[in-house]
Amino acid sequence: STNAESPPLPCMLSGCWINDLGSKMTTRAVNGKGNIIIFYYMAMMLTRNEIQLSPLQGSQ
Repeated sequence: STNAESPPLPCMLSGCWINDLGSKMTTRAVNGKGNIIIFYYMAMMLTRNEIQLSPLQGSQ
């Protein structure tokens, strides 16, 4: 048995979250450059409850 440290696990940022107002955020996997693709759909207070896309970009 050795006392070597285990390598860190990769960060898993992909997923989908919906808030109490109905807005939705979807993230995709981080690419090799550390860029994250995020889509934020903001629920609008309209009669037809339309959701508009608001793209975001991030890095890690």
